Amino acid sequence: MSTTKPPGPGTWELDLTHFPRPATPIAARIYATSFAEGFREGSARYGVLLDYLAYASVDGWMYNQPVVVGAPRGAGTPPKLVFQVLSRVHPAIRARARIAAKTFETRPWRHDVSRWHDEVKPARIRAHGALLAFDVRAGTDAALAAHVAACVETFAESARIHGALTVPSMFPAGDFIAHAMEWTGLTPAQILAALAESSPVSAGREPAREALLGALRAHPDASRELELASDPRETLESLARRSDDAGVAARAYFDTVGYRALSGYDVSEPYGLEVPFVMVEGLRALMAGRTGGAPSSAHVTAVRDRVPDAHRDAFDALLEEARAASSIRDERVLFNDYWSAGVARRALLEVGRRLTERGLVPSSEHATACVVEEVAPLLERSDRAIAAAVVQRFDARRKAMGRDMPAHLGPPPSPPPAAAWMPASMRRVHAATAAVMAAIFQDSTAPSDRTLVRGIGVSPGTYAGSARVVRGPHDFHRLRPGDVLVTRTTSPTFNVVLPLLGAIVTDRGGALSHAAIVSREFGIPGVVGCREATSLIPDGTRVRVDGVSGVCELVT
Repeated sequence: MSTTKPPGPGTWELDLTHFPRPATPIAARIYATSFAEGFREGSARYGVLLDYLAYASVDGWMYNQPVVVGAPRGAGTPPKLVFQVLSRVHPAIRARARIAAKTFETRPWRHDVSRWHDEVKPARIRAHGALLAFDVRAGTDAALAAHVAACVETFAESARIHGALTVPSMFPAGDFIAHAMEWTGLTPAQILAALAESSPVSAGREPAREALLGALRAHPDASRELELASDPRETLESLARRSDDAGVAARAYFDTVGYRALSGYDVSEPYGLEVPFVMVEGLRALMAGRTGGAPSSAHVTAVRDRVPDAHRDAFDALLEEARAASSIRDERVLFNDYWSAGVARRALLEVGRRLTERGLVPSSEHATACVVEEVAPLLERSDRAIAAAVVQRFDARRKAMGRDMPAHLGPPPSPPPAAAWMPASMRRVHAATAAVMAAIFQDSTAPSDRTLVRGIGVSPGTYAGSARVVRGPHDFHRLRPGDVLVTRTTSPTFNVVLPLLGAIVTDRGGALSHAAIVSREFGIPGVVGCREATSLIPDGTRVRVDGVSGVCELVT
């Protein structure tokens, strides 16, 4: 039994999907406050019983706990009778029930999707662009400290927006899954094949990338520079120095994709430009024609043909809603948290560089252990007491990386209330929420062995190639074109390596996990939720991946 104490009453779950390593103080504070605030804002608009996810740091590791409307913090699921009584008398639950009764009539996700595309995303692009316009090397100490504060404030707002869009980004898909399973008897993975091609950004197809590819094709000398690259960092810098439209496109691409954190929602995670090999190899693969994307019409037909005639119009309508909201699942991360984390990291590394020159910290990375209030006194007064605290904090985080943390703290988790317990007005909302959560997080239960690793097949096709076990962005440089990515889980900024891959295999995640989405969007076989893939598949082994049966076979 673990002796680690839970951060509060109730059950807490270790969140390795979003925080695969211990969090820095900046990220821990943001996700315990701003993300929770945004999630609560979004769930209230849909009548969802889950109010928000509470986050807390335990020895640097991030744990979360679902907080249900009307329940004390940490309370488990009450007995059926108690829950039903509370549903009838508790004002907060009654208010959510009234909203839930109208959710499928008002379809608030349509407003959220339109507002994201028309207002919020353009504003986030402007906000990050303004921060990147600041020359971190040229600014005074006072100006750099103010810039760091602005970066962290932008990061907090990004996390709030991410939280607010969590429900609308996934709710229509959950409603589609719940109904289609009832009508067809198919699995979520089979049903979700119908959403292929609904989220271009999940395959990296976004304006900055397409503009750069177009400019490279229009300028043969620039594309040859990419093809002949011997030093990836110098190649990227050379492209950025160009005065023609290829240079303009390269700088725009680097400011977006290049400054996104590669894994995890934290300033400790490297951004794309810090791994230049991957960016160059990804662009090379794209120039060679690996653009991905599998036609969805056949998948839609395969599912729709199983739907009884009486429900086909409803199926079409639900599919349309799910496809319309699909892209904001990844966009709300790529244009928010991951970009903010990378931009803030850029500023903090400059802080660390200056502190290292002054003998206050051993390396520029140590500045990622600061809290924002420490930056000004460190830069402007060379405060050695604060510097010592930062070094101690950084070393403690590094030491914590080697700890094997328990999956849960506190009492064993209790199952959520059954749909039948709910007021009638909340049942459909609850069913959609339960379906989408299971599709994102539920791993396969199929047993694996040393030659056959079993999971959930989420993207059709078969592929044989060399397995590359990747435990984080620090391993990205080992990927080669045609490799099979074997990793614990993926995140939206793994998109930068997609053009190199022949298939994806993960330990964690279900049919709506990020790895499932990107493998469908990029048109490569995908098997997710294998639980033990990274421990059973030796790096460099030749494997055959079957994205239909959900099997990864070791062939040599």
